[in-house]
Amino acid sequence: MSYYKPPYTITSKMLTLATSIGEELIKIEFEANKTITPMLRKKNRIKTLAGTLEIEGNFLGEEKITAIVDGKRVLGTIPEIAEVKGAIKAYQELENYNYDDISDLLQAHKILMNEILNNAGNFRTSNVRVGEHIAPQAYLVPQLMEQLFEVGNEVGNKVGNLTENQILIIELMKTTPKISAKKLANEVGISTRKIEENISKLKKLDIINRVGGTRGHWELKE
Repeated sequence: MSYYKPPYTITSKMLTLATSIGEELIKIEFEANKTITPMLRKKNRIKTLAGTLEIEGNFLGEEKITAIVDGKRVLGTIPEIAEVKGAIKAYQELENYNYDDISDLLQAHKILMNEILNNAGNFRTSNVRVGEHIAPQAYLVPQLMEQLFEVGNEVGNKVGNLTENQILIIELMKTTPKISAKKLANEVGISTRKIEENISKLKKLDIINRVGGTRGHWELKE
């Protein structure tokens, strides 16, 4: 029985390179599958929800938010739970929002606060005060929001489109300013080297800054 003989000589270097290529392809496939894990997306979504709600003084926390997402009953005030449910619904519509359209902002507000406020989905019509902070008068709000969106669009044009991983990195830095590159890699689902590459790009875009070295924290630039 005769065996096929290729018109070239197979060397040890060729075999080594072929093996290395195979190993790299396996790594790529593993990282790709890891990145799109539904559980990872759910975990990041809950972290984002918790961070967003804490800004508004809702401290139900990740554990209770997870339970609400899973349809379980939790202990909390009616407004707290209603706000979490509203945030979940608003998050589900995230892909449908136009980031530079004020009407979409108001629509998101309506979904978020529909069970809490009578005028959800509209700019406030009364003056408000939180502690010592006096907010701008109600009649100025529409004009100020238009100006804010104009500035936002200018920044958006400067930054361009961020990747999903870069957005996740920014969100994690918001909620956990002292997070390490290794922890970011675990949370986002990519290698530490890829995290460092994304961080470098975000720094060049002047979006983030590291304060205080290895024991410092991440700072998001305005």
